[in-house]
Amino acid sequence: MKPILTLALTLSCLMANAQTTIEFRISTVNSDIADMDGFLQGDSDPNWQAEILDGTSLGSFDEEITANCPGVRTYNQTFGSRAYNCALPANFTFRWRAFEDDGWFFGEIIEASTGWQTVSIPAGGLNATTFTTIASYSATAAGDKCGGGNTVTWGVTLQYRVTGNLLTNTAPTAINASSPLIQTGQPVTLTQVGGTTTNGSAVYNWYTGGCNGTFIGTGATISPTVLAPTTYYVKSVGTCSTTCAQITINSSALGVSLSDYHYQCSDNEIDFYWSTENEEKNSHFLIQQMIDVDKWKTVAMVKGNGTTTISHRYESHLGNLTTTNDQYYRLVQVDFDGKETNYDPFYVACKSDSPTLTIYPNPNNGSWSIYPFEKDLQIRSIRNSVGKLVPFELNDGKIQLINPEAGTYFMELISKGQITIQKVVVQ
Repeated sequence: MKPILTLALTLSCLMANAQTTIEFRISTVNSDIADMDGFLQGDSDPNWQAEILDGTSLGSFDEEITANCPGVRTYNQTFGSRAYNCALPANFTFRWRAFEDDGWFFGEIIEASTGWQTVSIPAGGLNATTFTTIASYSATAAGDKCGGGNTVTWGVTLQYRVTGNLLTNTAPTAINASSPLIQTGQPVTLTQVGGTTTNGSAVYNWYTGGCNGTFIGTGATISPTVLAPTTYYVKSVGTCSTTCAQITINSSALGVSLSDYHYQCSDNEIDFYWSTENEEKNSHFLIQQMIDVDKWKTVAMVKGNGTTTISHRYESHLGNLTTTNDQYYRLVQVDFDGKETNYDPFYVACKSDSPTLTIYPNPNNGSWSIYPFEKDLQIRSIRNSVGKLVPFELNDGKIQLINPEAGTYFMELISKGQITIQKVVVQ
């Protein structure tokens, strides 16, 4: 009988964006079986069959030869392959069996069969890019052994290789917010942190009401309007989606909305000025001075106006100015229930020969004021982070960029013959 080789190769249809392909092959088979039918001695017809699955079949192997005492045979025949976009399955299942087929004229007659052998192969360790042996598997069966004996040993060696890369992206790990507390009806700027969208045409999608809830926008940064306390979610969405990061933004119907905050040095005093657009449950303000790293001392207190929708202007004056007053100060707002809101500190240097300028707010949305804005103060230029001149308008000490974009800007000022450069951040 002539040798018969049947190789059934089933390939799954490759998805258009598939990046990683795994292939399986039988590299060798072996057996020590002798001819058992006593008819046409030397014609034992050993047969090996195998299949690889990930829930469905990737392909099958069927090998029959006409030989007595076949020993080890090398084939290196790929019999199963599949492409994956996002992840390999947790496990592959390898099934194989071997037997002698002495049917020939009378049809298939199975003898010395191992029965189906099933092996689970974890996919986590499959990362070789050239064909690599997973294992050599063996099983025994009752039958005529070459050289004598009634136990036959069968075996197969399974190999694999992985090519390409998965279309995975890194899930966002957090969300940065311009503020965790927003006045109702005002926007908040949210920026994803830690995510990537480099594979599979991915983008960042934002949701409320859950990770796959109501879609509200796309992009690394969005600025939704906050109408009530809301939890926002973001994830990378494309061929392969990721898990979500989330953040809860609280809102207040009024809150204390600060619209102006600056200081001036005059004679032997530091004069602090600030204004509010509206207030809610505002007990008082504190002026604090830094006395050590992260240590602050209250040097003044100003009563608040409770709850109001009317704009109010506040001021506080620190006398007996000495050189030790040249340091950091900050404004603290205190609710009736004792809750405090700390505003950004700034450095006061009243003893400097150069004029002390305050930019507020900073960061901002493309509009800010300079205090004090003296008559001889000139704004020479405003440039973006790559040095390009940026057009602006100036009105009573208030600067407004024309078509502002988020980024860092550098404002060159001339005052009393001295040139200074101030950094401004636009969100």
